[in-house]
Amino acid sequence: MKDARISTSRLTPIFVGTHGLRAGWRFALFAVFWYASGYILFPLVGLVHSFSKSGFTPADILAYKLADALYMIAGSALLVRLEKHRVSWFGFGLQVNSLKLFGAGCLWGFALVTLLLVVCWAFGYASYAGFAEHGPDLWKYIWMWLAGMLLVGIDEELQFRGYALASLTRGIGFWPAAIILSLAFAGDHLLNKPMENVPDVLNLVLFGLFTCYSVLRTGSLWFAIGFHASFDFFAISFYGSPNTGNGGMPLEHHLLDTHIAGPAWLTGGPQGLEASWLVPLLLLAMSLSLRRLYPADHYPHD
Repeated sequence: MKDARISTSRLTPIFVGTHGLRAGWRFALFAVFWYASGYILFPLVGLVHSFSKSGFTPADILAYKLADALYMIAGSALLVRLEKHRVSWFGFGLQVNSLKLFGAGCLWGFALVTLLLVVCWAFGYASYAGFAEHGPDLWKYIWMWLAGMLLVGIDEELQFRGYALASLTRGIGFWPAAIILSLAFAGDHLLNKPMENVPDVLNLVLFGLFTCYSVLRTGSLWFAIGFHASFDFFAISFYGSPNTGNGGMPLEHHLLDTHIAGPAWLTGGPQGLEASWLVPLLLLAMSLSLRRLYPADHYPHD
């Protein structure tokens, strides 16, 4: 018995520190939980929804992201509960200013995509010919895309800027954690979507760093969720930018009949507006603006 207690006492510091379970083990638990999601959710969702060949229709996105978002919320909440924290510990709490931050993020995401499209239009590389959907279908797909992209924002921000960022920050510091998770964010897209190229992957890393920075400055995930959801909604669903998940073509049932064709450095080519070389400049300008609007760090939380 004495030898067993000695062995346990020697092992305890490996797993437990002054603030409970060590940050590396926290992150490892989350990583295992996140990795398992694809093996668990696709078969379960497949019981009630038949995925298309591409897996990128509005119904596909809505069905899978609903399941994945609920999975991430439940798992993240369970992990912080076991550590006697609340979800506000990693920025997901509902505070007085959460809706305001979400709305601001939505506005900034809309502004980024629209600026990219306006520049393409000014150079003669984008045109608009009305709505691509009409009548009841237009309203049906508006609501499906809004709900689906909101779930994309919630799901992916919880994956890469939620509990994972909070746990890693406490172990290695904010910026090393932000860099690792932004690389993982880009890597996840690289593995799951064909045709990704250098500017697209680079911009995904910068996108991840920008949303991490928004968490640092606001202390909340809600700006990042709004920005992510709005960027994807306007780029993919509303304006109909090409997407590598659909072979470099716009996704089915996008809302505007917009034609984008021109040099890839400007338009993004088959990778879509997110792969434009203007994105780094716009994200830099937005980062400087964010710094002015939110001049102090409000993260990490105790």
